[in-house]
Amino acid sequence: MKIAIVEDDAVMALLLEEVCRIARHEVVGVALRGRSALSLIERYRPDCLLLDFSLDGEIDGLELLEQALQIHPALFSVMITAWDINDIAARMSAARPDRLLRKPLRTETLVHILEGQRQALARAPAVPIQPLAAG
Repeated sequence: MKIAIVEDDAVMALLLEEVCRIARHEVVGVALRGRSALSLIERYRPDCLLLDFSLDGEIDGLELLEQALQIHPALFSVMITAWDINDIAARMSAARPDRLLRKPLRTETLVHILEGQRQALARAPAVPIQPLAAG
C-alpha cells in the first residue's frame, strides 16, 4: 500500500516511516508541512495518509485533510495526535479522518489499522478505465 506521511516532528516522522516500511508498505514521501503534503498527494496518489493534527505552518491537520480529500476523495486517513481526541472531534467538519490515534503511539495499533486497509484494498473490485470517445 502506498503511504504518505505528514508530521512536523522529524523524529516522529522517521518512526512512522520505519513502521510502515517494516510492515512492507511503500512510503511515497514524508512532508513536514501541509502545503508540501498536498503536492505529494497530487503527485503520488497514495492509498493512505498518516498525518499529525498539529502541524507547523499555515494549515493544521484537519484543514490539510479537507484539501487532500478534494484532490483524492478515496484517500484513507489516519490522524495521529497528542491533543485530546474529544477536542479534535469537536473541531471536525465534513472532512473526518478514517482513524484517530493518540500519542504516544502504539506501533502495533498502527500496523493493525494499515493491514486492515491493505486487505480492504485487495478485496475492492478493480474499476476499469474507459477510453475517451472520439469527438
